[in-house]
Parts: sequence; C-alpha cells; structure tokens
Amino acid sequence: MRSIDLAPTAAFLLGIPEPQQSQGVVRRDIVVGGGRYTPVPIVALNDFHGQLDQTTTLLDGQTVTVGGAAKLVNFTTA
Repeated sequence: MRSIDLAPTAAFLLGIPEPQQSQGVVRRDIVVGGGRYTPVPIVALNDFHGQLDQTTTLLDGQTVTVGGAAKLVNFTTA
C-alpha cells in the first residue's frame, strides 16, 4: 500500500467521497468484500456553466485556475 492510497481507501471505508485532489486509489484488495465493488471512472466532467467550486491545479509547472463561474472583467478604452 502506498501512502497516497491511504486517504481514498479511508474515505471508502467511511462511506464518504474521496478527497478531490487525491492521486491514490482505493485499495479494494485489502478490504473485506472489496471485490464486489467496481470502480467507475467519470469521463468528460466539465464546468460549462460554472457550477463547480473554483480551485487551482498544477499544469506544466504553473498554477492555473480551474472551475468556478467565469469572472466578469470591465474593459475600458481611452
């Protein structure tokens, strides 16, 4: 078991959502009856309408803002 697998596995055992930023996996192989669960990946989750909480992520070595509602910018011209 890797240390990054601890949080997702503990969340699974407690019946709560796993941490959003966790990179580990739920270790179903060490859970009694864990084989009866099938992981279901969520593909193409998007924030088209800005309904998810805004957060940041590391992308190509830079911290970028992701999710959340669009920011309104006031442009003025001279």
